[in-house]
Amino acid sequence: MGEEDGTEPHQNCCENCGALLTDHDWVRNLYRIETVETIPVERISINDEDRQRQGFELQTTYRFLPGPDGKIAQHKSVIGSGDDAPALAALTYSPAAQIWRINRGWRRRKDKEQLGFYINPITGQWSKKDEPGATDDSASADDLLDKVPNQQIVPFVEDHRNILILAPTTPLDLEAMATLQAALKRGIEMTFQIEESELVAEPLPKQDERQALLFYEAAEGGAGVLTRLATEPQAMAQVAAAALRVMHYKDPVGPWSVDGLPALEEKSSDGHSICEAGCYQCLLSYFNQPDHDHINRRNAQAIEMLVALANAQVTPVTAVTQQHSPSMPVTASQDHGDEMFESWRKSLLAGGFQPPDQYQAPALGGALTVAGLYKATRTAVVLATPSHEQATALLDKGYTLIEMSDPVQWTAQFTRHTLVFGSKP
Repeated sequence: MGEEDGTEPHQNCCENCGALLTDHDWVRNLYRIETVETIPVERISINDEDRQRQGFELQTTYRFLPGPDGKIAQHKSVIGSGDDAPALAALTYSPAAQIWRINRGWRRRKDKEQLGFYINPITGQWSKKDEPGATDDSASADDLLDKVPNQQIVPFVEDHRNILILAPTTPLDLEAMATLQAALKRGIEMTFQIEESELVAEPLPKQDERQALLFYEAAEGGAGVLTRLATEPQAMAQVAAAALRVMHYKDPVGPWSVDGLPALEEKSSDGHSICEAGCYQCLLSYFNQPDHDHINRRNAQAIEMLVALANAQVTPVTAVTQQHSPSMPVTASQDHGDEMFESWRKSLLAGGFQPPDQYQAPALGGALTVAGLYKATRTAVVLATPSHEQATALLDKGYTLIEMSDPVQWTAQFTRHTLVFGSKP
């Protein structure tokens, strides 16, 4: 983003992947939408349905924000079967990210190079002359309003959210990615009992080139769902299994398999399928109408991925939490991959205990890094004896401090603090 005084951005490459940004990537005439006036209606009209079906070309961009210590916090993990098989997908979770949603215009607009909409700068009313199917009469009527020419702007909104990015290691086609997006969203909603409007799922980098899926919680404050998906080993498997059940498949006896799905499909009383490509009882909804043409619950790639996810588990990568500046190369010390921490993490997971909400979390403005942070019980785990001032400061902030500097005592401490680590299975 440029400055309000017109100063252009200094960066000419993407902060996340390092790709060079060209003139084709410029979005000019951006206008931040902060307040709007709407009229409440009792029900959705046919015009609202058609507007949602046609859809807008939305562009979502994000930036990982630095924590109190000035370093960017990310939690990277992979989804795999646990053996020597290659990983199914990579997960990147960030507890703090800045999101911009840019409305580039109608998807069915004639001139794809023309971005944005026309608005009257005096009244603030939108012009209809750029809508698909709009007549010249309506456009000229808007132009004559207050005898002030309409101004072309590209509206966008900005927010701060926690985000989760799921990137399959094997490229999937557009139909498979659209189906996977709808299925995982419904699976998350069913597993964690959240409303449809509380979770947003979007393709990355854009609708026509889907390489990854972006999830973020739209509800104020969030429900803590995404951090569980990124850290709990079986959370994604539960979501994938719930997605398959939503897609009209019964629970199998044993693990899920692609060959066994036809026998598990729900049928009507006369033996016919109750759903073909999709229905409003499974993957279709009012909010994903632009994807209805691409959603197909029988897509082979999507089914294969969901079955694999249902039998997989989430495992942190070697660099459990990467915290570094975008312009700074990652070193072994920055990965916090010291032997003490790795031994503690492996002991925690091997014992079947509850993993923390955040590994290697900065505390006290970056003056102290705790091995694990459990937000629900406000507990911090340290692997070295902190100073008296640091321990007092944590206690003043309402945190319970568990010192685990002696590996011999780890098992006993895991068992003793059941409210934090859970009961041993």
